[in-house]
Amino acid sequence: MLSLLLDPSGLVPELDELNNTYGAQWSWLPDTMTANTSQWRRGQIGGPLAGWEYCLPEEYVYFDCDGVRLPSFAPGSGVDFAAVAVTPRDTTDVDAALFSPTNSSDAGFETSLEESFWGKGATELLLCNYTLAARTSYDVGITRVSEDTTSYVVDHASGGVRNPSLPVHGPFTLAASRTVQVHQFALPVGRHVFHLRNMSGTVDWAMALYDAERPFQNRSQGEERGWSWENGAGQDEEVVFVAAQPTLVALVVYKTGSSELAKSGSYQIELNTNPTGVDDSGPVAATRLSSSFPNPFTSSAAVRFELAHRADVAVEVYDVRGARVRTLARGLHEPGRHSLTWDGRDETGGRAPAGVYLVRMSAGGYHGQQKLVRVE
Repeated sequence: MLSLLLDPSGLVPELDELNNTYGAQWSWLPDTMTANTSQWRRGQIGGPLAGWEYCLPEEYVYFDCDGVRLPSFAPGSGVDFAAVAVTPRDTTDVDAALFSPTNSSDAGFETSLEESFWGKGATELLLCNYTLAARTSYDVGITRVSEDTTSYVVDHASGGVRNPSLPVHGPFTLAASRTVQVHQFALPVGRHVFHLRNMSGTVDWAMALYDAERPFQNRSQGEERGWSWENGAGQDEEVVFVAAQPTLVALVVYKTGSSELAKSGSYQIELNTNPTGVDDSGPVAATRLSSSFPNPFTSSAAVRFELAHRADVAVEVYDVRGARVRTLARGLHEPGRHSLTWDGRDETGGRAPAGVYLVRMSAGGYHGQQKLVRVE
């Protein structure tokens, strides 16, 4: 923000004393990050509205922000996903947004491509999917939500290609001041269990699964395909994903927030794949609709059922008025334990409103129903 105040003491008589201030926003060329490195940054001086009082009413202004430019990855580099994480040093608050790059001083950081807005002390996360997004650099704007935000870490990670036929990957290490890593998997059809096993340290791990259906995604959108971050410091985490067709995914592992910044820890990823989509951990005695998890849920829920025999199965979500919202499964399924994911969207792809829903299952002569609650 550039501001100018003329005749602040009112010593010069004027016909109009209300036009002595002028303010305008300009952007510096952001610092370019090196791939797979982190930076401690001070951020802009003052809060996100600093200097707005000097702008004329007709001038459109944006939140003041710090900025970095991400590295680009050429075709053939093997990198299809890259993530940037922003974590405040303490329990203050920062937000992050992704922008198209520009070298114009008066057009930078204006229209965001994606945004991440979590609370105090939380890690903000943004993901680029280069199978859909242009393989160029992108700018990240970091806004201090309050003036007491002192400094924060910006960490960049490009996707490492992992072989889905291998059962164990790693170990991997996230050192102090490093906060995020990305693992790319080209998954075959089947049920895939990603188990993050803590190998050393007391890091509070989080992991989220992202598909390749959108060019840019944020931390919350990782919950739609699968997420796990509630088990606490030094504990394992696990995500289950059922691929109905060959699917390219990014498994993003990150530190949950500011309390983890100074910690160093290592982990390995254990991948169990069953091509039938069935959990074969034991025989099933009876066909039934199992409990969904989590319930209530915000972004996605696992809808689970068990089959004692091979059967045609229909699993559908209805609202309380009896209108069908989404069909989760319809067709022949093998005996065993199955898990489906409802991403909180209807058949058109729109977000279903918060409220009570009914999951109904029919298989042979069995009919089951349970409540599933979506909250904002």
